[in-house]
Amino acid sequence: MKHSAQIRRIAATMLVLLLVGCGSMGTTITSEGGDELVGTRWLAEDIDGKGVIDMLQTTLAFVTNTNARASGGCNNAFGNVTFKGDQIEFGAFGVTMKMCSEAISGQETRFFKALGETRRYRLDTYRDLLFFMDKDGREIIRFSRMAPLETEPVDD
Repeated sequence: MKHSAQIRRIAATMLVLLLVGCGSMGTTITSEGGDELVGTRWLAEDIDGKGVIDMLQTTLAFVTNTNARASGGCNNAFGNVTFKGDQIEFGAFGVTMKMCSEAISGQETRFFKALGETRRYRLDTYRDLLFFMDKDGREIIRFSRMAPLETEPVDD
């Protein structure tokens, strides 16, 4: 009798661990070549562990699996992106040259520098988060998913 109670406790513990593990298993990369990111838009939540300015829209959008566009919050940018499995690399970005406040310029500088240092990505489909890591595997940008590209207003 005592033995079966112990087995039930162990089974219950294993079930709890399994369920907790499944809840955190949202991290996945679903295809080669970045296809799962095409048409998606992302809002930066953290850049290089220093946070972001509230209400400033620092964003990244994947137009195709070879082209991306970004906004540092003041200036817009566009450029090439290359995928290979979980590896990602951004080419040089063309950036507009608007005058911005010092704080916004500082965040933009950190953002575009971090994009240039990005070598790997991880997509968490459970929490709708995208993580960029540098060559050492250190997280340098964390994004949350925004509305898809096709819902954006059209600029004339």
